[in-house]
Amino acid sequence: QYPIKGYGSDSFVGTEPDAFTVVRQDSATASLAADTTNGQAEKTFSLQGGHLTVSLHFRARASARGRISTAPRLDISPEVFGAYPKLFVGKGSGWQLVELGKAGSMWYQAAAIPIEDFSGAMLLIAEKGDLGLELRIPPKQLGEASYMYDRYDFQPKGTGRLLELTFAAPERTFLPGDTQSLEVTYHILEDNEIPDISQWQ
Repeated sequence: QYPIKGYGSDSFVGTEPDAFTVVRQDSATASLAADTTNGQAEKTFSLQGGHLTVSLHFRARASARGRISTAPRLDISPEVFGAYPKLFVGKGSGWQLVELGKAGSMWYQAAAIPIEDFSGAMLLIAEKGDLGLELRIPPKQLGEASYMYDRYDFQPKGTGRLLELTFAAPERTFLPGDTQSLEVTYHILEDNEIPDISQWQ
């Protein structure tokens, strides 16, 4: 089912590849490659020590203006994360709360994620504070971020609620041979790794 065009997909300077070819693979790493309108796209999955790193890389073959972006779509069970999970964005030495599905809001929310002074980390914390997902992105690679949270209880029962996070590199002009990269690392937080978020809210 990969890629899903236009929803939970990757874009390489205006192109969402129709198909990828596996070019390298071992027990902990898999690299996929595809030709695009303006160059070569590569996506690498690497699993090490409980951290999953997804790296996007683009090399221009022709002049173009644009950027690469990825839109990971998380299927969140309300029985696990609750109806109102919390997204914290690292800012300097502190954290900024982005409210998802806040009480009284519509079932669908979409907005930009503030990334001024972004420290390189985001935390998605369950409503009860007993489960978390850490996302790390090199600050210099991130030019824009946004989210779409859909808390409608999908049928069939148990298919969860959707959180789509869009991360985009800075827009730029590419000349032949120019490259751009975007790397996102995911880590499920164990009980002893979940911070006390009460002081951040």
